[in-house]
Amino acid sequence: MVDDRVQESQGLIHGSYEELSPEVRSLFNPALCAIVIRNYAIAYRKATPVQSKRSPSLFSTYIMLPLVLHTGIRGNIVAHNNNFGLHRFIHTHPDALVNLPELVNGFRAITKQAVLFGCLYGALEFSEDAEIVAAGKFAETRIAAVTSGSDSTIMRAASRLGTWFSQLSDSEIVLHLCLTV
Repeated sequence: MVDDRVQESQGLIHGSYEELSPEVRSLFNPALCAIVIRNYAIAYRKATPVQSKRSPSLFSTYIMLPLVLHTGIRGNIVAHNNNFGLHRFIHTHPDALVNLPELVNGFRAITKQAVLFGCLYGALEFSEDAEIVAAGKFAETRIAAVTSGSDSTIMRAASRLGTWFSQLSDSEIVLHLCLTV
């Protein structure tokens, strides 16, 4: 499992999206990833207290996307409910932390391309506080067309992390996941 994660991230650690191999680019296409980020942003906002109604930071999005796109970690995330929380998840699945910094770093170009694509095509936008917001003008029928079949597990994992991350600050997320900035 650890070796799978290292192999998945190899080939991804490049400077730009264009430098990625065609296979990797098609596997992690920006349209799907933008919808994943949108799902995450919606769940995050729903889970925040009514008085604050925060949206996720761009920073937390760079952490979320690799977690939900990794098959092993995603399976463990969806196996728990929204009340489980990130702290309990890490305590129950410490193997999720193995090579996590490399995985997150390896997905930088993919996450950047997904955010740009989402903003360009109306799925995402930035708030005045530089938080990621699901844009209202994006047609829900487009999402249904993109998220059928196995992609629904990815969407559930993104929603679950949106709920879990909304209960924490970016600093707490980094500390829980033993990442360095």
